Amino acid sequence: MKIYRPRHPFLRSLFYGSSVGNEILAVLQPRATHVVLVPCLESMEGIDAASGLEFIELCRNYDFLASHIIHSSSLVKRSNRLKPIAFETINARTIVIRDDQIITAKGKISSCSA
Repeated sequence: MKIYRPRHPFLRSLFYGSSVGNEILAVLQPRATHVVLVPCLESMEGIDAASGLEFIELCRNYDFLASHIIHSSSLVKRSNRLKPIAFETINARTIVIRDDQIITAKGKISSCSA
């Protein structure tokens, strides 16, 4: 039987046998209390300006993966979609989600879509 491995480098690194992914998954207990914010595949092409590394290489970095996982206990029902809400990642970084954008502490803005 052939095992499916996703083409997406972020998902492949987190869930399919990388030592960094295994280390993070061990921390996520119980797993149902966390939400993974997966970057769109197109955003994984190119080089990160801050580190100078290709995004594919960053997917092997603990802090990069951990900064995309938030505690679901911090999720709340939002009465106003336009109101920004801050979330803490599992590596103690803060992101803000407002409407359809994710804003990092460095001010980087990413659009998200369902």
